[in-house]
Amino acid sequence: MILSTLLLTTGLAFAQGGPSPETSDTAEVAAADADADSGRIAWVAAHLSLRVDDRASALDTTVASAKERGGWFSSLSEDSVTVRVPAAEVEALLEELRGLGKVAERSFSSEDLTAEREDLVIRLASREESLARYLGVLETANPKAVVSVEREITRLIADIEQLKGRLQVVEDRGAYGQISVSFTYRDRKAPTRGGSSSFDWINTVNMADLLWDLEYGERSTRSVLTPTRTPAGFAAWRKQGRWQAVSPDGVGVRIRSARIPSKNRASVDFWSEALKTRMLEAGYTLDAEQTLATDGGHELHVLELSGANGPVDQAFVVGIAVHGPRVIIAEASGEVAAFGEHRAAILDSLQSL
Repeated sequence: MILSTLLLTTGLAFAQGGPSPETSDTAEVAAADADADSGRIAWVAAHLSLRVDDRASALDTTVASAKERGGWFSSLSEDSVTVRVPAAEVEALLEELRGLGKVAERSFSSEDLTAEREDLVIRLASREESLARYLGVLETANPKAVVSVEREITRLIADIEQLKGRLQVVEDRGAYGQISVSFTYRDRKAPTRGGSSSFDWINTVNMADLLWDLEYGERSTRSVLTPTRTPAGFAAWRKQGRWQAVSPDGVGVRIRSARIPSKNRASVDFWSEALKTRMLEAGYTLDAEQTLATDGGHELHVLELSGANGPVDQAFVVGIAVHGPRVIIAEASGEVAAFGEHRAAILDSLQSL
């Protein structure tokens, strides 16, 4: 009775004297998988740590994106989520998730499962063949041998179920990759106002002074160069060599210059590297940098930075160019989303220097 129950639960039915067609098919499939497998399988796992402004929204977006790609979430908390998606979708989903915020950390690992799967398939086929032989023996065994044969059949059935379970786990791992994402708020520590550069003019480049000047005009300085094009959607103010412009949503730009002593004069490459070093030490995040050719024939090196301004993430763009004994300093700032709307217009204006 016990043996009959075990046979039914495994779904194995055998004809007298040999394996059933189902068992034969299983063995053939196993052999085909082991000997003629056309592809490899691997366990793919990735981790992202993202700085975001809205954790709840980022979590919802991650889960929804995974579902759209045929996946699901396997764990979820207030600040992290782990999703499983078809292996072919892992790379595309990772690329999409990177757009949710600033990537603070990322890792990627892959474990080849092909050999393990092939080993399990071969062992499973071997156990099933052995089981078929024992079932054939059972039909003709004498009463004394029946107990031993049944004991061996029970052991083989247990082994087969265990191997099937392990094979299913391996194939599942190969079919679906895993992405774990942790979310943190963007760093709310504001960049320092002062500086540690040995060049005085570099230490005056900071977001706080720029915002103060745009609002009150008390720190504005003259410049020997000003843009010929005002950014679209901005109101410009020009007076005695001073130039600045603001938009209705609070994004502002100003141009100023600093005289460099003859002993310290250098190329724009030197100054841009010195400025970048100081800005990073002050706590700004460097988002991008580029060199623009201005209408006046100057090289304007632009650092696109960001930093906290109270509860707001603030964009801070600084462009510098060398004009004779002076460094031209172009500065622009605004809340990140608002600044993004005006970024192209601001860069176009700076190119008119």
